[in-house]
Amino acid sequence: GTLLRRVHGIRLPASTVDFDLSVRATAVAAKLATLNLPPDLHIALTAGLTRAATPVAYPCLIHGDPGAHNLLWDGTITGLLDWEWAGSGNPLVDLAWVCWTIRFRGLPDATRQAFLAAYGMPDPDPVALREFSLAQIAMILTRVATVPEARQEWIRRLEATLAAV
Repeated sequence: GTLLRRVHGIRLPASTVDFDLSVRATAVAAKLATLNLPPDLHIALTAGLTRAATPVAYPCLIHGDPGAHNLLWDGTITGLLDWEWAGSGNPLVDLAWVCWTIRFRGLPDATRQAFLAAYGMPDPDPVALREFSLAQIAMILTRVATVPEARQEWIRRLEATLAAV
Protein backbone atom coordinates (compact mmCIF):
# COMPACT_ATOMS: atom_id res chain seq x y z
CA GLY A 1 0.00 0.00 0.00
CA THR A 2 2.78 2.42 0.87
CA LEU A 3 4.73 1.68 -2.31
CA LEU A 4 1.64 2.05 -4.49
CA ARG A 5 0.79 5.37 -2.80
CA ARG A 6 4.28 6.62 -3.76
CA VAL A 7 3.79 5.47 -7.37
CA HIS A 8 0.42 7.21 -7.49
CA GLY A 9 2.04 10.36 -6.16
CA ILE A 10 3.68 10.77 -9.56
CA ARG A 11 1.31 13.11 -11.39
CA LEU A 12 1.29 12.92 -15.15
CA PRO A 13 -0.18 15.20 -17.77
CA ALA A 14 -3.08 13.80 -19.75
CA SER A 15 -1.37 11.77 -22.40
CA THR A 16 -2.24 10.55 -25.82
CA VAL A 17 -2.66 7.20 -27.48
CA ASP A 18 -2.46 4.06 -25.35
CA PHE A 19 -0.84 5.44 -22.17
CA ASP A 20 -4.04 7.26 -21.20
CA LEU A 21 -6.10 4.58 -19.49
CA SER A 22 -9.38 6.32 -20.32
CA VAL A 23 -8.47 6.09 -24.03
CA ARG A 24 -7.45 2.46 -23.59
CA ALA A 25 -10.74 1.62 -21.86
CA THR A 26 -12.72 3.18 -24.71
CA ALA A 27 -10.77 1.10 -27.25
CA VAL A 28 -11.38 -2.09 -25.28
CA ALA A 29 -15.12 -1.30 -25.08
CA ALA A 30 -15.19 -1.18 -28.87
CA LYS A 31 -13.52 -4.62 -29.05
CA LEU A 32 -15.84 -6.14 -26.45
CA ALA A 33 -18.60 -6.88 -28.97
CA THR A 34 -16.25 -9.18 -30.89
CA LEU A 35 -15.98 -11.51 -27.89
CA ASN A 36 -19.56 -12.82 -28.26
CA LEU A 37 -20.14 -12.92 -24.52
CA PRO A 38 -23.50 -13.60 -22.90
CA PRO A 39 -25.46 -10.33 -22.51
CA ASP A 40 -25.15 -10.19 -18.72
CA LEU A 41 -21.36 -10.48 -18.89
CA HIS A 42 -21.14 -7.93 -21.69
CA ILE A 43 -23.27 -5.45 -19.73
CA ALA A 44 -21.15 -5.85 -16.57
CA LEU A 45 -17.89 -5.37 -18.47
CA THR A 46 -19.29 -2.36 -20.32
CA ALA A 47 -20.22 -0.73 -17.00
CA GLY A 48 -16.68 -1.22 -15.75
CA LEU A 49 -15.15 0.14 -18.93
CA THR A 50 -17.46 3.16 -18.81
CA ARG A 51 -16.12 3.96 -15.33
CA ALA A 52 -12.52 3.40 -16.47
CA ALA A 53 -13.06 5.58 -19.56
CA THR A 54 -13.93 8.59 -17.40
CA PRO A 55 -10.90 10.90 -17.46
CA VAL A 56 -9.63 12.23 -14.14
CA ALA A 57 -8.59 15.80 -13.47
CA TYR A 58 -5.22 14.80 -12.03
CA PRO A 59 -4.03 11.58 -13.67
CA CYS A 60 -1.19 9.75 -12.03
CA LEU A 61 1.12 6.90 -12.89
CA ILE A 62 -0.77 3.60 -12.77
CA HIS A 63 1.03 0.26 -12.63
CA GLY A 64 -1.88 -1.72 -14.06
CA ASP A 65 -1.08 -5.07 -12.44
CA PRO A 66 0.06 -4.48 -8.88
CA GLY A 67 0.30 -7.50 -6.65
CA ALA A 68 2.70 -9.74 -4.80
CA HIS A 69 3.68 -11.41 -8.09
CA ASN A 70 5.15 -8.10 -9.28
CA LEU A 71 7.05 -7.09 -6.16
CA LEU A 72 10.81 -7.25 -5.88
CA TRP A 73 11.23 -8.55 -2.36
CA ASP A 74 14.31 -9.16 -0.24
CA GLY A 75 12.71 -8.99 3.19
CA THR A 76 11.41 -5.54 2.37
CA ILE A 77 9.71 -4.31 -0.74
CA THR A 78 12.38 -2.85 -2.98
CA GLY A 79 10.57 -2.38 -6.27
CA LEU A 80 7.57 -2.92 -8.49
CA LEU A 81 8.16 -5.03 -11.60
CA ASP A 82 6.35 -5.69 -14.90
CA TRP A 83 5.04 -2.36 -16.16
CA GLU A 84 3.44 -3.60 -19.42
CA TRP A 85 -0.07 -2.58 -18.21
CA ALA A 86 1.10 0.85 -16.99
CA GLY A 87 -0.69 4.01 -17.89
CA SER A 88 -1.89 7.38 -16.78
CA GLY A 89 -5.20 7.64 -14.99
CA ASN A 90 -7.22 7.07 -11.86
CA PRO A 91 -5.40 5.39 -8.93
CA LEU A 92 -8.52 3.33 -8.25
CA VAL A 93 -7.45 1.18 -11.20
CA ASP A 94 -4.61 -0.25 -9.12
CA LEU A 95 -6.44 -0.22 -5.78
CA ALA A 96 -9.35 -2.14 -7.29
CA TRP A 97 -7.04 -4.72 -8.80
CA VAL A 98 -5.22 -5.36 -5.54
CA CYS A 99 -8.56 -5.67 -3.70
CA TRP A 100 -9.90 -7.98 -6.42
CA THR A 101 -6.79 -10.17 -6.20
CA ILE A 102 -7.01 -10.39 -2.42
CA ARG A 103 -10.66 -11.46 -2.65
CA PHE A 104 -10.14 -13.82 -5.60
CA ARG A 105 -7.24 -15.56 -3.83
CA GLY A 106 -9.41 -16.05 -0.73
CA LEU A 107 -7.17 -14.02 1.56
CA PRO A 108 -8.67 -12.68 4.78
CA ASP A 109 -10.43 -9.32 4.64
CA ALA A 110 -7.86 -8.10 7.16
CA THR A 111 -5.28 -8.29 4.34
CA ARG A 112 -7.36 -5.91 2.21
CA GLN A 113 -7.92 -3.61 5.17
CA ALA A 114 -4.19 -3.52 5.98
CA PHE A 115 -3.32 -2.76 2.34
CA LEU A 116 -5.87 0.07 2.11
CA ALA A 117 -4.77 1.50 5.47
CA ALA A 118 -1.13 1.49 4.34
CA TYR A 119 -2.20 3.22 1.13
CA GLY A 120 -4.15 5.81 3.14
CA MET A 121 -7.61 5.03 1.76
CA PRO A 122 -9.29 2.75 4.29
CA ASP A 123 -12.79 3.00 2.82
CA PRO A 124 -12.90 3.35 -1.00
CA ASP A 125 -16.23 3.25 -2.83
CA PRO A 126 -17.06 -0.46 -3.27
CA VAL A 127 -19.01 0.19 -6.49
CA ALA A 128 -16.01 1.97 -8.01
CA LEU A 129 -13.68 -0.85 -6.94
CA ARG A 130 -15.97 -3.42 -8.53
CA GLU A 131 -16.31 -1.48 -11.78
CA PHE A 132 -12.57 -0.89 -12.11
CA SER A 133 -11.99 -4.61 -11.48
CA LEU A 134 -14.46 -5.46 -14.24
CA ALA A 135 -12.69 -3.04 -16.57
CA GLN A 136 -9.40 -4.81 -15.91
CA ILE A 137 -11.00 -8.19 -16.61
CA ALA A 138 -12.39 -6.77 -19.88
CA MET A 139 -8.91 -5.62 -20.87
CA ILE A 140 -7.47 -9.03 -20.13
CA LEU A 141 -10.27 -10.82 -21.99
CA THR A 142 -9.71 -8.78 -25.13
CA ARG A 143 -5.99 -9.58 -24.93
CA VAL A 144 -6.51 -13.32 -24.58
CA ALA A 145 -9.52 -13.62 -26.90
CA THR A 146 -7.72 -15.92 -29.33
CA VAL A 147 -6.32 -18.25 -26.66
CA PRO A 148 -9.23 -20.56 -25.76
CA GLU A 149 -7.89 -21.79 -22.41
CA ALA A 150 -7.02 -18.30 -21.19
CA ARG A 151 -10.32 -16.88 -22.45
CA GLN A 152 -12.28 -19.57 -20.61
CA GLU A 153 -10.30 -19.00 -17.41
CA TRP A 154 -10.97 -15.26 -17.47
CA ILE A 155 -14.65 -15.81 -18.18
CA ARG A 156 -14.68 -18.10 -15.14
CA ARG A 157 -13.02 -15.36 -13.08
CA LEU A 158 -15.49 -12.81 -14.41
CA GLU A 159 -18.44 -15.01 -13.43
CA ALA A 160 -16.93 -15.58 -9.97
CA THR A 161 -16.47 -11.83 -9.58
CA LEU A 162 -20.08 -11.14 -10.50
CA ALA A 163 -21.31 -13.89 -8.17
CA ALA A 164 -19.34 -12.44 -5.25
CA VAL A 165 -21.57 -9.37 -5.00
